[in-house]
Amino acid sequence: MAGERWATTTRLPPGGPTEGTTSMGYGLGIFLLALGLILALAVQDTISNIDLTLIGWILALAGVLVIVLTAVTLNRGRASRTVATTTHPDGSQTTTEQRHRNDPPPTV
Repeated sequence: MAGERWATTTRLPPGGPTEGTTSMGYGLGIFLLALGLILALAVQDTISNIDLTLIGWILALAGVLVIVLTAVTLNRGRASRTVATTTHPDGSQTTTEQRHRNDPPPTV
């Protein structure tokens, strides 16, 4: 088209840039969460100058944080964006932005 100029085109592969790390992120988060809750709620032992309950709560919090960050990262990777700038004969410009979601098919 005459007068149309592409400013930016960003296309990401389906599944996002971190497609291979899905189970690793969730697995690490679940491991930290389980270990933290075991230390915080089930362990009654004491080690000199070490509070196992506090360490357990810190690990549980870190596990939840890893799970949330993994979910956010994977959901951001499924989108692509196209920005087009059109210059009209009178010198004015129009910018159009299109967003696309690349959701993978559901697994059975």
